[in-house]
Amino acid sequence: MTHSIGCYNTYGRVSDVFSIQTVPKPTEIKDDEILLKVKAVSLNQADAHIMHGVAKMFFKPAFPAIPGMDFSGVVVEVGKEAAAKFKVDDEVFGSISDTRIGNGACAEYVTLSTKLDLLELKPAHISHEQAASVGIAAMSAATVYLSQLPISPDDPDNKNKKILVIGASGGVGSWAVLIGKYYGFNVTGICSGKNKSFVLDVLKADKVIDYTIAPLQEQMTVAEEYDIMIDCVGGDNYWVLAQTVLSKTGSFATVVGQFKDMESFSFYLILKTMALSIWRPLTNTRKFSQLFGGIRNSFPTILKWLSEDNAVSGSGKIKPPANSVYAFKDSKSAMELLESRRAVGKIVIVLP
Repeated sequence: MTHSIGCYNTYGRVSDVFSIQTVPKPTEIKDDEILLKVKAVSLNQADAHIMHGVAKMFFKPAFPAIPGMDFSGVVVEVGKEAAAKFKVDDEVFGSISDTRIGNGACAEYVTLSTKLDLLELKPAHISHEQAASVGIAAMSAATVYLSQLPISPDDPDNKNKKILVIGASGGVGSWAVLIGKYYGFNVTGICSGKNKSFVLDVLKADKVIDYTIAPLQEQMTVAEEYDIMIDCVGGDNYWVLAQTVLSKTGSFATVVGQFKDMESFSFYLILKTMALSIWRPLTNTRKFSQLFGGIRNSFPTILKWLSEDNAVSGSGKIKPPANSVYAFKDSKSAMELLESRRAVGKIVIVLP
């Protein structure tokens, strides 16, 4: 039997290398594995970078390479060991291990390991589209809150704190806004004007600043207005802005660091990012932190957030932002949107 996969057989741009192909369906699974009928898969910026080959010094996928590390679907077969946790017809979501880069879930079926991959039962109140949009973006944003910022979701004083999310309409940024509201903060998002309604009406941010109207330094003139800044865009400009708008004892956390343009990925940027993560905290009263990894430890907490209300903030359950949704037959268009870096919320591909 066969099934369809969205894949590429060499490095390059989406228009040149990506296509939907028919290949043999997985027929054998190991004891620790399940076979999943994929219902939805989401894309992350790393999928485009890996396809372009800019990080091939670290990640070399086997071809044909399949993007999409975050998924949701229905179990159709279970290995002997995996049967201790899952059974046929279970609805499961999660994220594929970093060790399996290029062996993603943009396919009708995918084999997953209960030892290597993050796999959990999908909460019944969220759709497959929403579940697939969790994964790497949510774990990155959650890790900032859980590991890099001195805050608690149960602190009644959160309502008196102001947080600024840079890149609020993107994959990680949208999660940073959602979690910020779950914590009870007053959240301002920076994005383009065309994405304003998404950030305000869907993510429920309190305020939006349109960076296309005028330079942010001209729009943001209130000194020490924010207690926390979360940078989901990268570069140096926002740390410079923080010297004005962030409290002198506030916290600045960057998910991206110097890698604003991954197409220029280099050892120089790696070294600069590492150096600044050491230098800035030593030379400034503001706290500075850089996300380097370890994001998967946040997954159990995210699962908890998805399943229960925050009584302190009154925000209710977090609703994942599956906003740019494509049918599987249009996977190439989804990949082109990813490549353009103009996606609103998470890009999700749905399968029948």
